[in-house]
Amino acid sequence: MIDEAEMRAVFRRVVDEGGDVVDLADIAIARGWGGRGCLRTARALRREFKVSLMEALHFAVWIEHDGIRDAASRDELRAGIATRLR
Repeated sequence: MIDEAEMRAVFRRVVDEGGDVVDLADIAIARGWGGRGCLRTARALRREFKVSLMEALHFAVWIEHDGIRDAASRDELRAGIATRLR
């Protein structure tokens, strides 16, 4: 399993390149950081971007089930993470 520091570095790079929380979720899923590792991944998100616990859990639930690809679900994920990722 990948360590948290590497997750945080990947997340930081994506956001610095203009990505948002949906992009982070897509990367987490593609790299196999969802499923059983979703809480660890959410913790990395929380520590890197200082999102709230509730926001991190919202992210965890989304990636645990490999996300949902329709636009409404992606908008719901964005709405659930009110903290600006910077």
